[in-house]
Amino acid sequence: MGSTRNRREPDTNSAINRLALTIAFLLFPSLYAGAFDFPEGAGGPCEPGKLETVMREGMMIQADTPQGRIRVIAGKENTRIFEWGNRCSKTRTLWTRTGRWYGRCGMYDPAPPEFAGFFTCKGVSRVVAEEAQLNFPSAEAVVEYFSRDYYNKHTVYRNDGIAVSYGVRPQRYEIDVDVY
Repeated sequence: MGSTRNRREPDTNSAINRLALTIAFLLFPSLYAGAFDFPEGAGGPCEPGKLETVMREGMMIQADTPQGRIRVIAGKENTRIFEWGNRCSKTRTLWTRTGRWYGRCGMYDPAPPEFAGFFTCKGVSRVVAEEAQLNFPSAEAVVEYFSRDYYNKHTVYRNDGIAVSYGVRPQRYEIDVDVY
């Protein structure tokens, strides 16, 4: 009798679903209008013309975490370049917040899933990012805030007050990067 090997068949359904989502997003963007908007958080609207960002043009922040090295480079205005792994990089234009989100009035990119799973580098095709200023009443509040384990992110603190949180979520083809 011949031996049977336990072979895993390719998962064509997930590839088909990603392709269908990409086509729908490109052909019918109005269907997704507002799908990635977040409600205003505590603190009311952001002050017009005053963006509470951390980085300025040309600035580079690098953090080494248990999930690897992440480098963020500030380009013009809201443009950020994210580099991870040995040769992976993605340039994103972050969206400015018009209302406070959990007290923050910075920039973010929810990384709409238009190409999730396609054009990957080390399994990543999406960068979910946030950059904002955070203010705490005490050092204990800072430690408590960053000790929460959101999406398995690891936080690196710098002596100039900047913190970088970085996590890899391969099941979503994404990295999560926060600069505070």
